[in-house]
Amino acid sequence: MRLTHTSDQLDREVKLLVTEVASLADVVMGEGAGLRALGLDESSDFAQTRHPDDLADYSQAIWDRVHRVERYVREQCWSDSLDTDVRLLEHAATRAFSEVVIRGYEEERFSHPQPKNPLPGSWEDGAGDVSLGFFHLGILAELVALASARLKVDRGERLTMAEIALLADVKEATVVTNAHRKNFASVEEDNRRYAEARDVLPWLVKYGYRPTLKGGHATEPMPAERADAGIALLFVPVANDGAWFGPQCRLDGRYVIGNGKTERRFEDYFAALAALVEMPTPRWRTNDNGVRGMAFGVRFDRVARNDIERSLAELVPRLG
Repeated sequence: MRLTHTSDQLDREVKLLVTEVASLADVVMGEGAGLRALGLDESSDFAQTRHPDDLADYSQAIWDRVHRVERYVREQCWSDSLDTDVRLLEHAATRAFSEVVIRGYEEERFSHPQPKNPLPGSWEDGAGDVSLGFFHLGILAELVALASARLKVDRGERLTMAEIALLADVKEATVVTNAHRKNFASVEEDNRRYAEARDVLPWLVKYGYRPTLKGGHATEPMPAERADAGIALLFVPVANDGAWFGPQCRLDGRYVIGNGKTERRFEDYFAALAALVEMPTPRWRTNDNGVRGMAFGVRFDRVARNDIERSLAELVPRLG
């Protein structure tokens, strides 16, 4: 699923959510409870109209959560509060936009033809006359679904075929076909097919999935703007302990990837990296201060090619 909503559409749906919650507070706690929760008084425009476009300053807390979740989905930006953000946003949207409420929006749209296409902006004449039914586009539900699936990848959890299809923006049947063709490992339980995040991630990357920016070397945050500054970025596998496949993994002048009969050796780092990306589960030999071991990737991070080339150059004197 690719998000296509505008910032104004998202803003209006969030305002609609706040409006519904305020109305619910009035019903449960008494008239005016919703206004007090928003810090508004009876003289405010919103108090007179109860129209989302009249919410000049609405709850900053909900908007902060929405903004973090949207950046996570659109720009792959990580935040330590995302688990809570996604869970609470789902809770709020599910309660405010219940099936009954959404059915009411649909009836409004049917009985009140859209006054203008596109709708007048919240700052334009006629905005206050737009029926609430046109404010709900299901954007928050899309954000929550995408963020929930992405969180499973970042946690290394099992995904359904539907969740994989959502992240790859393809039909579920396409994912099922690829699973049956062994393009990535999968299992079937209770007549439902699943794939572990580490097994399906390389396939997702090929379909355009962009791993979360949790750090250039899986430790230090990478500024999001670097991806837009003309800097070449590479997908690099990262193990569960945060160790990434970097130049330091060279053993006796070679990079060793795979395991057992599939083991291959490369003198060139970038050739080894390209081969790793093609593997269903990236596996490589490690060299931690002379202690050799084996690692397998659970996710991919984006790393600037310049940083890798710099690390390679620094290794030359030690290896010479």
